[in-house]
Amino acid sequence: MFENLGQMYCENPAGRVSATRYLQIVNHLFASHYHLPLDYFLANLVEVLNLKKAAIYYNRLDYRWQLVASLVAQHVTGPSTTRFPDVIEYQEIWPGLETKLSQGEKVMLTEAEIEALGFLSETKHRFFVFPLLENKWWNGILILDFGKRSPSAEELALLEELVRSLSLAIKRQKRESEYLDLTRVFQELLNNIPYLVILVDANGRWLLVNKKTTELFKLKRKSIYQGYTFEELSQLRPQYQNLFDKLKNLVQKIPGRDAPLKETFKFKQKDHFQWWEFLLIPFRCDSEKRILILGRDVTSFKLAQERLLTILENLPAMVYIVQPESRKILYGNALFKQYFGEEVLNKAPCHQLLFGRDYVCEFCHLDSPATGIHEEREIFDSRRNRWLKLYEAYIPWFEKDLVRLGMIQDITAYKQQEEELIRSQKLELLGKITGNIAHEFNNVLAIIGGYLDLIRLKTREEEKVQKYVGHIQQAIETGTKLIKQLLILSRGKADNRKEVNDLNLVISEQKELFQKLLGEKIQLELDLHQGSLPVGLSYEEIQHVLTNLLLNARDAMPQGGLVRVITRQVETSKGKAALLKVEDTGCGIPGENLTRIFEPFYTTKSFGEGTGLGLNVVLSLVRKNGGEIKVESEPGRGTSFEIILPLQTSPTAITGEKDLSAEGCDQGGEIRMSKRLILVVEDEPHIREMLAEMLEGQNFAVAVAANGQEALQWLKEHDFRADLIITDVVMPKMDGVQLYRELQKFAPEIPIIFISGYAEHILEKYGFNEESFKIIKKPFTFRQLLEEIEKVLGD
Repeated sequence: MFENLGQMYCENPAGRVSATRYLQIVNHLFASHYHLPLDYFLANLVEVLNLKKAAIYYNRLDYRWQLVASLVAQHVTGPSTTRFPDVIEYQEIWPGLETKLSQGEKVMLTEAEIEALGFLSETKHRFFVFPLLENKWWNGILILDFGKRSPSAEELALLEELVRSLSLAIKRQKRESEYLDLTRVFQELLNNIPYLVILVDANGRWLLVNKKTTELFKLKRKSIYQGYTFEELSQLRPQYQNLFDKLKNLVQKIPGRDAPLKETFKFKQKDHFQWWEFLLIPFRCDSEKRILILGRDVTSFKLAQERLLTILENLPAMVYIVQPESRKILYGNALFKQYFGEEVLNKAPCHQLLFGRDYVCEFCHLDSPATGIHEEREIFDSRRNRWLKLYEAYIPWFEKDLVRLGMIQDITAYKQQEEELIRSQKLELLGKITGNIAHEFNNVLAIIGGYLDLIRLKTREEEKVQKYVGHIQQAIETGTKLIKQLLILSRGKADNRKEVNDLNLVISEQKELFQKLLGEKIQLELDLHQGSLPVGLSYEEIQHVLTNLLLNARDAMPQGGLVRVITRQVETSKGKAALLKVEDTGCGIPGENLTRIFEPFYTTKSFGEGTGLGLNVVLSLVRKNGGEIKVESEPGRGTSFEIILPLQTSPTAITGEKDLSAEGCDQGGEIRMSKRLILVVEDEPHIREMLAEMLEGQNFAVAVAANGQEALQWLKEHDFRADLIITDVVMPKMDGVQLYRELQKFAPEIPIIFISGYAEHILEKYGFNEESFKIIKKPFTFRQLLEEIEKVLGD
């Protein structure tokens, strides 16, 4: 560069000024620290070379991982001159230049490339682009607009040298910024370490300290004391001479050892003592030996050790200390002495004194004590018939050898609760098993009920057969009610629908039925609240709760008596609630049975007279709706059940009893529909065949599939030509909900009716509830199915 400048100086008199200016520009670049004067560089370059404008860009990757250039600085000659764009996308505007620039070549832009920059009126100008390189890496560009004149070869050569100088300046500025950032981070790190940090050489001369050190020793500036020894510092701060002397002695022990050295010092600070722990770490730096001293104030720790006995004495647990070698019990707190007796203190061996054993406890580590050993174990104290939990660890005891610190808790009550928890988990497992059984049983009942509907249709004229069919139908309804009890037992409700009903209205409408249940010998008396009592139970669930309580009352009064049903509105801690109270004058419940009456399958009745599910189902329904149930009973004086249910805001008006067992197809007339195609998806072969036969008898075209996968394949092969899909929910390979999701992608217009005996757990798996779909519960009658089909196809 300087040879070119000399040539310009000799050949061109005007070049003397230019050469001087070039040198000033370069010197200014390298004279600045941490910040490059790019605006100054461009302004002087434009002036010296008589340019129209100039700009510097740095390369970066955009969000698409494409290389772009961002504007860093620019200089234009006047306000009317078009300015450079903020970003240059190489692939968009200069697709052919990226390779040349990355290889270090300067480029003169064509008219099309100038126009791509946005300089529509300056396409005749001479634009040159110089790559900015760092070693072999291309980091940015310098763009110069010479106007309509062409630069000379000498100018271009000088510019290439200037660009190299600019690249070096950018590289230097980056390195200086990185170093400055690193220095700041290191210093901030040192200053924020909550320890004393002192770096010394092998002779103990201070090289570096942090803020914590200057604050402790009251040093005004860190740099003033660099190079001082501990002796010199002792003269400046005589109040710390004792500490400085100890540190000097430790530093003198370091030569010849590579492992860290740790010591704890106690020294007087004004009117109190302090304890400091120092860790000295030797290392080498550029072949010079250095020692890093880290110190922390452990005064609070030492004071805590002195207070340890006070704390141990007041802990709500039995605490003791055993000496490992002798197995002597050195200490026991008040609870320990209360449980084991004061006579065991200062005696050995511990295993015999505490637990009456002639052998060492299997969890004992007294033969090889270490600070890392911790033991936690439950044992049974057969002497006192109590469960105990032991926590043991090894700790330094007043700067002596390790001792075993033990803590004992009496966990007899916890063990009893644990047994209750295990029992509850068993009941939960039983509920899940019950739900699965209910699902399978519903399938069986659905098959029986379906074929029963077919028999009813085909034997209308045979009165005796119709009578038999009626008896079988009653048995199916009984089985259906039992299934609903099992589902309530397993999940708290027979289905997941949210209903609100007036408790008083249900009781009033069912009064005659309840009286028939009780019989003529028992008088039913109602004492109902004047207003409505909306609760979160369905009509059937309220009926089920009352029926179970009334039947239990009836069985407790074989000779007759009085049953009172009382309702009130009450205030609880959770707000307004409905009180349902059922009282009888029966024989009462013995105390040994009272605690078990809500257990599933528990009954005191003779075999075949009860399932033992009634009160457990009542309890499940009440708890599911946020309520409480309480029972009081005394043998010979009757029993009282009290149920508290939270009041709901919008009761559903009910004017009559619900008929849950829909009539067969032959009652109330047949439902006939036009020829439409229904796809039946059911993994149970008997139900699949039964549904197909029923629907074909109603003039439907029917296709069948054993699971969602087969159904989806059939639909794809037949261009999704189906008017309706009737599908089970729980199936192998692909269940009903998965089939529904697939249909939403290909044919969302096809309606779906789900049939299932127990679908709630599958729906919850996918984040749905039963209200999201049209679901018919198994077992169902054919009329119920046809009515649902009519609704769907009619819509």
